[in-house]
Amino acid sequence: MKGGIGDKVKNKKRIGVCTILLSVLILFPVISGQINVNSPVNGKIYDSISVLLGFDSSVKGNFYLAKTNDARDGVVLCKNAKSCNSIIKAKEGENHLWIKRINSGDVEFSDEINFFIDSISPKISKLDVSYLGKAYSNGKDIAVSYSEKDLKKVELSYGLDSNIGNIISTSKTNCESGEKKKCSFSNVNLSGFENQKIDIWFTLSDSVNSVVSKKTRVTVDTISPIIETANYTVKGSGVIFSVKVNEKNLKEISYRDYSDCYDSGERTGILCTKLNANKNCNANKNFCAGLHRIVVIARDLAGNEDSQEFSNVKIDK
Repeated sequence: MKGGIGDKVKNKKRIGVCTILLSVLILFPVISGQINVNSPVNGKIYDSISVLLGFDSSVKGNFYLAKTNDARDGVVLCKNAKSCNSIIKAKEGENHLWIKRINSGDVEFSDEINFFIDSISPKISKLDVSYLGKAYSNGKDIAVSYSEKDLKKVELSYGLDSNIGNIISTSKTNCESGEKKKCSFSNVNLSGFENQKIDIWFTLSDSVNSVVSKKTRVTVDTISPIIETANYTVKGSGVIFSVKVNEKNLKEISYRDYSDCYDSGERTGILCTKLNANKNCNANKNFCAGLHRIVVIARDLAGNEDSQEFSNVKIDK
C-alpha cells in the first residue's frame, strides 16, 4: 500500500499544529467589539461647550477619549464598563474626536464622533432705525450692525404695543456673516402707522442661538414736505429767497448751487431751519458772479424731501 506510514505521520503533524494554534487563541483571544455612541449626535450643532458623551459597547473594558485615531492614550472616560456617560468640555467650532477601548497600551477597537459647538450668540452693536437719530422714520433706511460668524437669519419687527398684536415682521436669510457687518432693510412700508409712535427691533439667529435687540420707539412720517411756492429776487450779488412749505416736522430748507464760478462746480448751504407764522422761509444769500442753477430742498425729520429748481440765475459782478 502506498503512503501508509508516511500519511499517518503527516496527519499527526497537522493535528499537532492545529492544537497549538487553538491553545494560543484560547490563551490570547482576539478582541472584537463595537461602540454605539448615543450622544453627541454626529453632525449636530450644540449651543454649549459642555456636552454629554454617552455610549455603550458590546465588550466591557477601559474607554478613553482622544483627538486622533493614532493616539494610544487619552482622557479616561470609564474603566471596566460596557456603558458610559460623561460630561466633556468641547471646543468652539468643529470637534472631531475618537472613543477607544485600550488595553495594555493597545487600541482594540474605536469609534469616531464629529459635532459642532456654537455657544456664542450674535452680538448687536448698533441700530439704525431713524433719520439722523431724530426719532422719526420713513422706513427707507432701517439697518442693524452686528458680529456673527455663522449668521442664518435677521428678522425685523415693528409695530404698536405687542399686547395689541399689531406687529409686522419681515426677515432676510442672505445677510453677511463676519465681524462688524451690517444688514439693511430698504423701503419698509410703514405707511399703515402714519403719525403714530411704533417700536422697531431686530432678532438675529445663528444655527442654534438667537438674540433680540432693544426696542427703539420712532414716529412714523412717510409723507414728504410740500413746497407750495418758491420765489427769488436777485439784488447785486445777493439772492433773496421766499419759500412757502407745508410740513409740520420740518428739519431744514437747504440749497444746492451749481456754477462754473466755483472751483468744485458746486456749493451747498442752509436757508432756514424754521418757518415763520405764515409757513414761509425768507433768506438772503450771496453768490459769485456768473450763471447759476439753484435747487431748493425742503427736508423733514424723517428724511422725506421736496425740491424746486431755479435755472439760469444770473449774478452780476
